[in-house]
Amino acid sequence: MTLTSNDLTKVKGIVKEEIHAQEKRLEKMIDEKLEEKLDEKLTQLKSDFYEKIDPILKEVVDARETEPSQTIVFRNWKTFTPTENTLSRSNYLLW
Repeated sequence: MTLTSNDLTKVKGIVKEEIHAQEKRLEKMIDEKLEEKLDEKLTQLKSDFYEKIDPILKEVVDARETEPSQTIVFRNWKTFTPTENTLSRSNYLLW
């Protein structure tokens, strides 16, 4: 039995389909591994960040509790021009 050109064409098509399917499986595996590594790196980055920032935040909270700050909020901040009238207590609130 000999192979005809039609048979060879069918075999080529089957091989191409199989190669394509295998490439897709490999791409999926690579994507999953990359995603896992990315998740690990992001988790580590978050952990490192919180370890470094947590003491600073605790200091800020402690400082606020011991010395409450005063904030000035102007009612008409868009049209604020410093004049004698705008410096009166009625134009700002102390929190």
